[in-house]
Amino acid sequence: MTTQPPPTTYDILIAGGRVIDPARGLDGQLDVAIAGGRIARIEAGINSDSALRTLDASGRIVTPGLIDLHTHVAGGLRKPVGEDVMVSADVAGVYSGVTTVLDAGSTGALNVAGLINYTAALSKTRVLCLLNVGSLGVTRAPEVRHPSDVDHDASVAAILARPDVVRGVKVRMVSPAVAEMGMDLPRAAKAIASEAGVPMMVHVGDIMGDNPVAGELAPRLLSEVLTRGDIVTHTLSFHIGALLAGDDLLQEARDARERGVVFDVGVGKVNFSFDSAKKVLDQGFIPDTLSNYLKIAIR
Repeated sequence: MTTQPPPTTYDILIAGGRVIDPARGLDGQLDVAIAGGRIARIEAGINSDSALRTLDASGRIVTPGLIDLHTHVAGGLRKPVGEDVMVSADVAGVYSGVTTVLDAGSTGALNVAGLINYTAALSKTRVLCLLNVGSLGVTRAPEVRHPSDVDHDASVAAILARPDVVRGVKVRMVSPAVAEMGMDLPRAAKAIASEAGVPMMVHVGDIMGDNPVAGELAPRLLSEVLTRGDIVTHTLSFHIGALLAGDDLLQEARDARERGVVFDVGVGKVNFSFDSAKKVLDQGFIPDTLSNYLKIAIR
């Protein structure tokens, strides 16, 4: 009498990996069974004969899909060739082990449709975005050079038209807008976000000019504009207008965190240095999220 093999129950079995799922309190060597595109079972010693395909994850970490909170994935929407600022969504996403990316203001009210209808619609990676307060986003940088570059009504309309993709507003506290508009710049972004019912992300650190005005505005930005759920990105920036006044962390940053403001690293481009990171971390201020925009500038 021959023994019949067990019936095939799962499409894929990921076997022998270290499963880390903080939300469920899991951290151990476990198997993950998948059926119908969903996680069906997580435990040790699942019979490999019960799956059509088994992947050996020994020595690897298996974790729920990662989210990158700060990317620029409008690659192909700005330049036909030679793009040096942005990448495709799948390069930043699934090809890098990330299942969801948040584009942080690559496009504004007048060109976000390209990101929605092409980048988000055609990518394997799940793409969400923040609408840049500048109507053309960082496809033209600096994106805000004059108050006329901000279109409140068009921005609110764009967010409300596709809230499934557009999840907030992005503003960069950089030259020339910090000098031209002062506190009116972040307040304009906050007004759009408030009317649309979404949070805002603020880039701190004047990478376009290191204008002393940016340093004067930073404490007021943190204390007067940002509210619970808003995000400060480039927490570890060395530029004027970030979170350091000399060697000291701004007290307003601590106060903002107490109010529920989120602080993101935003590693890439020229928004990070190990020196500033050490100063911030040594003062006990640990960022809430780690995102990685393209490439690191070491100083």
